[in-house]
Amino acid sequence: MSQSKSSTSPASRFSVQKHDEGGHAHDEYKIREWWYYNIVCNHPESDLKNWMIKCSINSTVDVDSIKLIVHDEKKTTFGSLYERPKGIVISKTNGVDVSFDKSHIKGMYPNWTVHMENTGMDEKEIIVDLRFQAQSRPVWILKNTGRNRSDSTMGYYFVMNNQAEGTLRIDNTEYVIKGTGYYDHTWSPYENKEGSSVQIRGNVWDWFLIRLENGWNMFIGKIYPKSRLIPPALMPGYCCIVTDKGAIFEQFFFQIKYTDFKKSVRAVLNIPKKVDIKLMKINPFIRSFTSAPFLLKMNYTTASINEFIYTDTPLFGQWDSYGPIEAIMKQGNKKKRIHGHGIMEYMSYIDALKS
Repeated sequence: MSQSKSSTSPASRFSVQKHDEGGHAHDEYKIREWWYYNIVCNHPESDLKNWMIKCSINSTVDVDSIKLIVHDEKKTTFGSLYERPKGIVISKTNGVDVSFDKSHIKGMYPNWTVHMENTGMDEKEIIVDLRFQAQSRPVWILKNTGRNRSDSTMGYYFVMNNQAEGTLRIDNTEYVIKGTGYYDHTWSPYENKEGSSVQIRGNVWDWFLIRLENGWNMFIGKIYPKSRLIPPALMPGYCCIVTDKGAIFEQFFFQIKYTDFKKSVRAVLNIPKKVDIKLMKINPFIRSFTSAPFLLKMNYTTASINEFIYTDTPLFGQWDSYGPIEAIMKQGNKKKRIHGHGIMEYMSYIDALKS
């Protein structure tokens, strides 16, 4: 594949400083914030092949939580989202140094350590110890003028490619795991000091992280209004492709189409089981970013899924899934079929999902 520079945007879009990675307390706003890491065990020396592990520490509106979820190759999941009263998450401002009970994440680009455990929170004990070393640059999706300031009110960046290795213990059995890791960090205001909400309410999203066997990795996301009345194909979004050579391509116009559904744990709800994704060659109206010189079509199939239905009403839910990706890349007259794995987060209000 031909290579090209990733973007004509400022170099600061591809770097982070210690205060970017730390916690973001603010004098005027209450901030919700999370640090998220995952690993796909795709290294030949890994005891577990094609397993995927998600780890995050989250400080949200009403509660603090960790997410510790393991997806195996047999369509089985372990772990969950574990919530506690607000105030358990403790974060410092110099680099990543955040904890929740016995779980903690520490480090600074390009190296981090992750220790997560659900001891005493679940019947099946899960303990994860991982080392991440970045192999690609950070990419900012959203940032304001608060870069490198601990009182920045909003930001979202990720590091797509990381060498990740460590151990996974499930009950009394420990495994050595190695693979490709992903890290992101995001924060935004939800309330001012007078107690008035400042967050944008009613938005839902589709989010994908895709690992292809040719070494290419992708971030794909779209945010929709609460009703989801606007078809996903018509909404702009953000897609970032990091190649095996480290080149970065960004796309803003692409199609996401649900082609098959399954019943949720709430039988009246349908959730996506199969998804088609199509990337286009050009970005109309946006000239400052380099478009990928190829077409890419991908088919994602849910193999295993975790469901989180929030509130008793319920008002909305989130579905985290993991499964195989079949991709066809076209450049000029040449086509190439590529296999891989995908992670999807699907967030929606319940009324938008009723069959």
